[in-house]
Amino acid sequence: MTGNCGLPFRPTALNVTSALPLTGDAAAAVHAQDMPSPPGGKRLFTAQKLHGRPKNSIFATLRPPGKQGRSTGNMNEIEIIRLDGTERRLYELVAPLAMDAAVIRWNNGYPFKTSGEHTWYVARRGRKVCGFMPVRRSRGRALIDNYYADGDDPSVLAALLAEAVKGRDGGARLDAMVQKRHAEVFAQGGFETVAGLTKYDKMTYSETGRSGGDDTAA
Repeated sequence: MTGNCGLPFRPTALNVTSALPLTGDAAAAVHAQDMPSPPGGKRLFTAQKLHGRPKNSIFATLRPPGKQGRSTGNMNEIEIIRLDGTERRLYELVAPLAMDAAVIRWNNGYPFKTSGEHTWYVARRGRKVCGFMPVRRSRGRALIDNYYADGDDPSVLAALLAEAVKGRDGGARLDAMVQKRHAEVFAQGGFETVAGLTKYDKMTYSETGRSGGDDTAA
């Protein structure tokens, strides 16, 4: 096979699971390696180059326990994307779910809200959005009020929670209104129950509760 100039064409082998092209708001995976740009292609960025967290910063791939090394592109891997509450990319990713009647029923009939005070964490497996968690910041604290995980998947909730905890401003207080069936997942993520309601537990994140899992609700 020859190129346009009659010279032999040797295609460049690219491992698309090792680095992802970034355009605009697109994501980059952790464990990515520096790779040259393909001829005529877009520059490939790595997680190390994102540590400065430019606007539309990305939190990357989380693996089930026991998985080591570079990303394999496995559909079991969960990619977490962090977005501001009014970004266009956010609407493109979550609107089909947030406006779905079945998803709203999953959320006990409450609509999902956003504003400039919100930061959203969006979970994807491959190109499919499988969950999201908006966090609203107000008066020195942060609140997880509504969230969604496809099929009540605890691994999706745990991945979203881990990024929400890491995203706290200067270790600010982080509270959550948690559906009772998800209280154990939140407890395992370091949250403690401070009040029990009919359908929800009010929980707050505690560094000392990271090894939790006990239900402290009355």
